[in-house]
Amino acid sequence: MAFPDSKLTPGEIFPGVTAAQVCVSGWAEAHRNVTEEVRHQVFAEYGLSYGVHGSYEVDHLIPLELGGSNDIRNLWPEPQGGSQPGYPSKDRLENRLHQLVCGGSVALATAQHAIATNWWAAYTTYLATPAPSLPAPPAPVTSPASSPSRSSGGGGLPVVHPGAFCSDAGAHGVTTRGTPMTCKTTASDSRLRWRSAA
Repeated sequence: MAFPDSKLTPGEIFPGVTAAQVCVSGWAEAHRNVTEEVRHQVFAEYGLSYGVHGSYEVDHLIPLELGGSNDIRNLWPEPQGGSQPGYPSKDRLENRLHQLVCGGSVALATAQHAIATNWWAAYTTYLATPAPSLPAPPAPVTSPASSPSRSSGGGGLPVVHPGAFCSDAGAHGVTTRGTPMTCKTTASDSRLRWRSAA
């Protein structure tokens, strides 16, 4: 199991960030800004050749969904995991903590501390079973603001949260406001996420 070096990656948040901010649809996506130069720097700090980046993701220790910043002190090269839990499990934890924070069950500061201190301990506290590292990607996450009576949007589409991870490329959903979303990647982020269908 991989953990970041706490001296290199203690975790950083956007100053003054609140739960109300991170729970706004699209907040994380709008604040994602890690340049290719910084990605190379993260690998160098950890003594890894950037040539192996295909087996890693540059991860926000405290995720953007919980107010984590793009500062290099919040970034680390997280391995996929292989037979051990890796970024698919941590991504699942990030989505769950975001749901709990936005649902009012967990304070934002509590979630930030839990994931920055020991993400696996937080995982075992907030989730029951590890997400598979290979070959299946993380499961789609519905909007934390949705309730059982609003679990599907217009046309029977699932209600989804922009920027949340998803697993079926090309799948369609809608936000709680009815904005059409598609599960897809972008040129700057190769992971499947719910993004605007436009």
